[in-house]
Amino acid sequence: MEIKDASSTAVLEVLEKDNYVAWSVRVKTYLMAQDLWEVSCGPDALSEIRETSSAKSAWNILAEKYNVSKNTNSVVLQVLEKDNYKEWSVGVKTYLMAHDLCEIIEATTEPPKQEDDEAAFKAWSKKNSMALHVIQISCGPNTFSKVIEISSAKIAWDKLAEEYNLPNSGSDNNGNVDHVLRHEALNKAVRSGDWNTAEEFLNGNPGAARAQITLFGETALHVAVNGGHEDIVEKLVDLMSEQDMEILNSFGNTALFNTTVAGNYRMAACMARKNSNLLSIIDNQDKQIPVVKAIFYGHIELARYLYSLTPRDDLTPEKGVHGATLCTQAIYTRNLGNNQLFA
Repeated sequence: MEIKDASSTAVLEVLEKDNYVAWSVRVKTYLMAQDLWEVSCGPDALSEIRETSSAKSAWNILAEKYNVSKNTNSVVLQVLEKDNYKEWSVGVKTYLMAHDLCEIIEATTEPPKQEDDEAAFKAWSKKNSMALHVIQISCGPNTFSKVIEISSAKIAWDKLAEEYNLPNSGSDNNGNVDHVLRHEALNKAVRSGDWNTAEEFLNGNPGAARAQITLFGETALHVAVNGGHEDIVEKLVDLMSEQDMEILNSFGNTALFNTTVAGNYRMAACMARKNSNLLSIIDNQDKQIPVVKAIFYGHIELARYLYSLTPRDDLTPEKGVHGATLCTQAIYTRNLGNNQLFA
């Protein structure tokens, strides 16, 4: 199922006689994330609640009717099965990044407590439910059973990573748990936006700026981009060589590519100014160059900027479909013509 945005996601699974638990988990998670009630019933189940005007009453009627355990605790890009964890995790993580939800699964600190800060807790709860919904509906029946009782998106994400295990790429850094643990302090500092601690680590560990410090093969620059820490991105770019900035994560993406998903103009410009070669590096998943990815995600201002710097040779038919795809997207978004993406 194709998803347009997090707020328009529909419940996928239809309630029948034998799937109440799976249906109820997905519906409840969706309701928590979106603050609305979507009826997702087959004809027989719908007849049970047709005259009911209260969502709560309808929920209770269905729970009693189908009488399964009260255990109740979504963007389907690719359904997670036994042998496609890497591709699945790329798609889900990209979606979460695009909707500002990646911080939920990458958190290095405990979530806020309601008694300490109710507003922060509510904000976290909504994002957690949205992220959890994405993870739940992108699981096949067998994988969904692994997380059906988990209410934390991060715990569910980590559980699936542990269960299906990201393959080791063969690099000494990428996927090496010991190496990742040695750089845990840097990873945590960058994720939390603590530049002072990150700088102290970098000063004491030459070469750490180019190290791949997560199990996904991400450098500190990737981590800073994912966290939206613009100031840290700029400081890291100052420390890194042009070659360092071309390091790919486990999914075959540069840090610049990640900015095109999130649409962060300032971070993309900072990297493009220092290393224009980044504009020609194709992402490993969709085989697109950054300008195409930016317009695909609707980041028109960023796409215009990247287009102004992208070598025209990269857009010729000899280099593939980049030019044709960019032109098609520009037409679709009404950005083709005078004063638009193309003149």
